[in-house]
Formats: sequence, C-alpha cells, structure tokens
Amino acid sequence: MSVVLIAIFAVMGYQLLFMHGMKFTAAGDASLIITMNPIFTVLLASPFLGQKITARMVYGLVLAFIGVAVVTGWSPNTDIPLHDRLKGDFMIMLAALCWATATNLTRIMLETEGDNGASSSEIVVWYSLVGTVLLTPWWLADVYSGGFETPNNEDILAILYLSILSTVLAYIWFVVGVEKIGATSASSYVFLVPPFGVLGGWLLLDEQLGASLLLGFILIVLGVRVVQRESEAVGRAGRSPLQD
Repeated sequence: MSVVLIAIFAVMGYQLLFMHGMKFTAAGDASLIITMNPIFTVLLASPFLGQKITARMVYGLVLAFIGVAVVTGWSPNTDIPLHDRLKGDFMIMLAALCWATATNLTRIMLETEGDNGASSSEIVVWYSLVGTVLLTPWWLADVYSGGFETPNNEDILAILYLSILSTVLAYIWFVVGVEKIGATSASSYVFLVPPFGVLGGWLLLDEQLGASLLLGFILIVLGVRVVQRESEAVGRAGRSPLQD
C-alpha cells in the first residue's frame, strides 16, 4: 500500500501536474516555483512525522510565497498571457506539493521497514511500475480525444532522456539521498534547479531573463532556508541527550 501511495504522488500526480503546468508557463518560471518543494516537505513532516510547526516556519513560508508571486506577476516572459502563467504556475506548485508528500512517505517507508525492508532501488522500481500503470488511463484518454501521434527522431531522443536520466536515474539517486541524509536535506538540492532551468529556458527556448526572476529566486531561497533551519533547530531540541 505504501508503494501505491508513493506512486500516486511521485509519479502520477507529479508528472501530470508538472507536464500540464509546463504547457501554460515558462520553463524558467517553473524552475523557480518548484523550489517550494523543501518548504512543503518540512510542513508535511508535521502530520507525517510529528514535527512541530513554529511561527518562524510560517514566516519562511510567507516569504517564499511572496517570491512565487513576484515570479508569476512580474515575469519577463510577457509573451505568455498572465492567466495562462497563473494556471501553469499553480500546477507547478501542486507538483512540488506532490513530490514533497512522496518524499515524506518514502522516508516513512524506509524507517518503518528498517534493514529487512526494500532497498532504495527496489522502492523506486516498484513505485515507477505502479505509477506507469496509473498514468496509462490518462494517456489512453489523450489518445482517444486527440489521436495517436507517431514520435519523430527528436521526440524519441527527448523521451529517452526524460525516461532514463531525469526519471529513472534521478529517482534512484534521490531516494538514496533521502535514505542517507533525510528528506529535508535531500530536498535542499532543488536549489540547483532554478539556475539550470532559467539558463536552459534562455538558451534553448529564447525565454527572457529579468530582475524579477532573480528577486523571486532570492525570496524563495530565503524562505526555504528559514523553514529548513527552524526545522533542524526543532529537531535538535526534540532529541534527548541519549539520542544525541
């Protein structure tokens, strides 16, 4: 059952929301908003792992949301209508929420099963397979409504890259990271997404660069760091001397 839940959030929910969101917003904008993932990871640790939510965490969340508002409302990519960007950015934020949920569920599964449970790679393989099954009806619905399109060579290369590098290997490495350093610390590496996303959108898609993207990124990162540091402080305070 744990694998099914992880597949619902990490594969079906995340992929559907992220891919559909990318239809409506700029790649650079999306790469900044997905940085909300660590904040959602920490906040969801409260119901999932019993972590306390403090006023400083709420302050960090508000700061990050202001950053998202700056990126969305004052994006330099004005060739995309505002109502489309709002829709796409909201989907990207929900995708980050799905990934944060899956991160906490993965941590719970690893801690619950212990040394006798499934390994990191086994968890990824199983929830990827289950996620593929869950995504298939959505694909069939698209084929039914829009018809089947035969991919060209460029499409095939993109599919191989997305499936092998950015999905299978990335998922395995991420789960190993969660197992080694914990959900909150592992999610911090999402900070590497914005620089690559913004530059990639500029180089490959002719997207615009602007001060609002930098300001939004700074606010989001500051908000995330406030939440993470407070989470670490709460975690240290909650441990007994024997646990240390």
